[in-house]
Amino acid sequence: MDPAGNTLYAAGYFNTIPVEPFVVDRFRLSDFTLVAPAFKAGLDEYAPGPIAVDPNGGFLLVASHSLPAKIIKIDTQNFTRVGTGALRPNTEQGMSSILFDANRQYAFVGMGTSPGRILTFEPSPKPLRLGLYGMTSSDATLLWQSPPRALTEAGQWLTVGVSEGTPSSLNLLPGDYALAWQADADESVPSFAPGSPGEGIRLPIANGAFPARLSAHDAATSWTSTSSRWSTYIDYDAVSGARDWKVWK
Repeated sequence: MDPAGNTLYAAGYFNTIPVEPFVVDRFRLSDFTLVAPAFKAGLDEYAPGPIAVDPNGGFLLVASHSLPAKIIKIDTQNFTRVGTGALRPNTEQGMSSILFDANRQYAFVGMGTSPGRILTFEPSPKPLRLGLYGMTSSDATLLWQSPPRALTEAGQWLTVGVSEGTPSSLNLLPGDYALAWQADADESVPSFAPGSPGEGIRLPIANGAFPARLSAHDAATSWTSTSSRWSTYIDYDAVSGARDWKVWK
C-alpha cells in the first residue's frame, strides 16, 4: 500500500507451461477498483516475491524469483520500469521480505536461504565518479572531481559539466592531464579499445573521493600503466576553460 493509503499494489502470475511473466496490479482503495494499466514483467521474470513501496510513494520494488533473481523498480506515476537489479545466482535467492531505511537510500532484502541472509540493495545508485589529474612522470595532482553520478543507458554519452563538480570552474595550462573514473558497480562503465602501452593507468582505491595526490613512490597511490584507451573526452574553451567531460558507457 502507498504511504497515503490510497492505492494497494498486488503481484500475481498464472502457473502455466510455458511460464507466463507476472503482473503487478493497482487497486484504488476508495472504491476498491482496478486501475489500468497493469505492469507486466519481462519474459524471463516470473513468480513474483515481496513488494515494498518507497516511503515517499515514488516507486515500488518488486522481487522476481527468476534465474537469476531480480529486483524490479517501478515508477508509481506512470507504472513503468525504471530499473532492474540482478542478484548473484545461487547465493541470493528466495527473497522473503523487503524493507526501506528511513532515508530511502537502501532497501534490506531478507533471503530464505540456509543460513538466512539480509541483502543491502540500493534502489537509486550513483556509483560513478569522474576526476581530472595534472600529470608528471612520477606524480599526479587532483584538479577537479565530480559528485557521484547515476549510470544512464548503455550506448549513450554521459555528460558531466565542470560546474557540477569541485571546483565549479577550471582553467588549464598546457600540459599532461589524466581523465580519471571510478565506479562502485559490478558492470563495466566506460567502453574502451586497445591502445598503446602507457596510454592508460590503473590504481586500486576505495570508492569515494579521489586522492588529492598520486605518487609513483608511494605504495598506497602508485599506479600501473596499461594500454587501455577509455571512451572519455573533455570539451574545453580555449579562453574560458573546461566546460564538461563525457564518458561512453
